[in-house]
Amino acid sequence: MAAAPAGAIDGCAAQQRQLQFEVSRYIELLLIELGTMARAADLRHLVYFLELTRQEASDQTERCRPDH
Repeated sequence: MAAAPAGAIDGCAAQQRQLQFEVSRYIELLLIELGTMARAADLRHLVYFLELTRQEASDQTERCRPDH
């Protein structure tokens, strides 16, 4: 099996990074919405876990940001 050209590998890595950025950002936005709903319903444990998960999604978004 022939090795892929270096540019093709870089392109795949860039596409994967972009996808990871977009998905993690979308998940972060969903978690913000869910946290707002849980807060309004006074569901404290859910608020706590949603906030932890939102922070992880935010961290992942920053790690995958295309300009980094």
